[in-house]
Amino acid sequence: MDMIELRELMRSEKGKLLLGYLTAYMVEMSVKSNSNAEWIKGMGMLVNHLKEVDEICRKINEQNGR
Repeated sequence: MDMIELRELMRSEKGKLLLGYLTAYMVEMSVKSNSNAEWIKGMGMLVNHLKEVDEICRKINEQNGR
């Protein structure tokens, strides 16, 4: 999937729903006593990366002179 398509998905209602679900799952997992802290950290890194897709696209466009 190219970054523009991913950006459009993340801006859509379905993208927002996905981010909400991922965040809720990460929080749910973090309160379980048998959860590995590295798993939670990885989930958080992924969620944050998806939230940054718009900024990543902006930087790519700037580098390409658009």
